[in-house]
Amino acid sequence: MIKKYLELYKLLLRQNIKMKLEFRTDFYISSLALIIVNVFSCFSTLILFSQTKKIGDFDKNQIFFLYALYLIIISPQQIFFDNLWLAWTHFIDGTFIKYMLRPIDTMFYFVSERIDLKGVGQLILGIVLLVYFGHKLPISWQLQNISALVFFAIFGSIIYICIMVIGSSTGFWLSDSLTVLDFLDQIKSYGRYPLDIYGPLLKNIFTFILPIGFLGFYPTKFFIDGSSWILLVTPSIAIALIFLSRYVWKRGIKRYVPSGS
Repeated sequence: MIKKYLELYKLLLRQNIKMKLEFRTDFYISSLALIIVNVFSCFSTLILFSQTKKIGDFDKNQIFFLYALYLIIISPQQIFFDNLWLAWTHFIDGTFIKYMLRPIDTMFYFVSERIDLKGVGQLILGIVLLVYFGHKLPISWQLQNISALVFFAIFGSIIYICIMVIGSSTGFWLSDSLTVLDFLDQIKSYGRYPLDIYGPLLKNIFTFILPIGFLGFYPTKFFIDGSSWILLVTPSIAIALIFLSRYVWKRGIKRYVPSGS
């Protein structure tokens, strides 16, 4: 079954990339725009550090390392799950029914229909920043820490993808889930900074309810002070969110009634 879906996804991915590259100018402009937005964000952080030496307990190099990891973790959702932003339009006009008529998993079919290649530029920028600032921190980049980095990138990405799947799934109940997705997109930006600066209440919310702390803060904490509990909690939250997001999606599918039915 897994092999079947992998083969199908490769086929759909090739078609998506081929279609995207037919509009190369749009791809280059949108990719450049996203990179520029993130570069300006870096400059604003540098300006902030011209006025202070630390944000919370993090110095400049640690903040940029956190930001780099954050960019890497959020990029897979933008590249491979970008169609979640358009789900509400299918719910409203009744075209979502087409995803329910094929003998394949509905979520797989829906998210594999569209990719957003401009997220690749964001991912590359994140990797460049991570390499540069990673070497400025007192971290021994041996196999153990490199493996931990990949570990956090994978499970952090899963956490963010699941959060957005749940947000998109609200469209089965609401007339417009775009508002929910916009809210989650704004909330995720808080994950670019140390959670300690938001106070105990928001820190707990961003750890256990909307766990954006695992998009950068907690992985960075692991590399800074070796908090081993983060290695256990991160995959636990990711796995819990996988089951929760699948449950919410399937519940929505069961109650979905196409327009005109």
